[in-house]
Amino acid sequence: MMQGIYGFFIGASSLFFVSRYFGVEEFALFSNGYKELPFLGMVIGAASGVIFPEFSRMSSNGDDKQNFVALWRTVWYKSSTIIYPLSVFCLIFAGEIMAFIYGENYRSAAFLFMIVSVIGIVRVVAYSPIMLSLGLGRGFANTHLVTAIMILALDVLCVNFFPSIIAIAIIATCCTVFCLFVMLITIAKSLESSLFKLIPLGAMSKILFASIISCLMARFLVHITGITNVLAVLAIGGVVYALIYFPFVSRLGVGYIDIIKPMLDIFANKFKTESSRQLMEESK
Repeated sequence: MMQGIYGFFIGASSLFFVSRYFGVEEFALFSNGYKELPFLGMVIGAASGVIFPEFSRMSSNGDDKQNFVALWRTVWYKSSTIIYPLSVFCLIFAGEIMAFIYGENYRSAAFLFMIVSVIGIVRVVAYSPIMLSLGLGRGFANTHLVTAIMILALDVLCVNFFPSIIAIAIIATCCTVFCLFVMLITIAKSLESSLFKLIPLGAMSKILFASIISCLMARFLVHITGITNVLAVLAIGGVVYALIYFPFVSRLGVGYIDIIKPMLDIFANKFKTESSRQLMEESK
């Protein structure tokens, strides 16, 4: 409960200071530009719904801590294969995304969007399921409390000594990343592991490298064509990005077929079950 209150202060403090100490135009830019990627919560929420019952079962059965580490690394890897490529695309095409969603007047909010998108590199999975399963609920709440105090204190200093909505955004992002890293370290210590063993750094590096190179190439190819229409830039850029990225990352040893196939099997099984149920009802 308390972590929910602390989380509210973390999310609302930046908007409060911008609305209180800056003009209407700056507030509009910040409120529209400094938003985490919409799909980020969807992916993390889906992963959380799967791993929380599993972590709870493992904890009640007294499973070996290495099993927790193995499951965490697997979920992190699978989530990063979706989040990282999309995050990089949003970073590099931030101006067009802002212009497409809010209009050309909000293209200048792209830098704020780029700043908040950095969080997606660290917030790949939900931290609460494993921390609650390991009995680290107090540590989870205390970390959020410290983060909320840090943001409030730094925002007060910011508006008094170097007022800038970009500075407010950087403070919020840095404090959030700090919070996530502290929780990672806490989890690693509880599992008697290291931070490097808890995170699949090799696979992450490959995915990020392939994403950045592929998206920069797509950005360059779209630029030399002279296309200026926002929707066309995003559509063509996205297609070119995908055409470059998937073969490239496959050469680096990241297989999306192994990730997508289980998902397709789940949907296929659900379809077969639903079809069988309907046939049984019709036969009656």
